[in-house]
This record gives sequence, C-alpha cells and structure tokens, in this order.
Amino acid sequence: MEAYQISPFKVLRSNAGYYIGRTYFDVELEADLPWSRDSYGYYATKEEATKALQWWKDNDDPSA
Repeated sequence: MEAYQISPFKVLRSNAGYYIGRTYFDVELEADLPWSRDSYGYYATKEEATKALQWWKDNDDPSA
C-alpha cells in the first residue's frame, strides 16, 4: 500500500455546498480526491468557507 499525500485544510466543494476538509493524491488516478470533511457543516458560498478556514488558521484550532 502506498503512502498518501494528505493536503493541509482547504475549502472544498460538494453537491451539498462548500466545506473545510483535506484531500489526498491518488497515484493511480493522478488526481486529488476527498480525504476528510472537517467542518461541522456546509457553507452556502466559497467566501463563507474561506472566512471560516481563516478563522481556524488564526486560532490554530481546526476542531472548533
């Protein structure tokens, strides 16, 4: 089994909306795929999710 390259937290999008999560790089597919959804919910806009991610970074507490 190959080691995954997991990204730092970033804003991602799904059909449900924007969220904060991480991706991993799949070597066979040569693509970034979702790894985790770390925000408690979804955001309606990318701007809202980006502000929340910045708050996490400023407070150094992604679990908040």
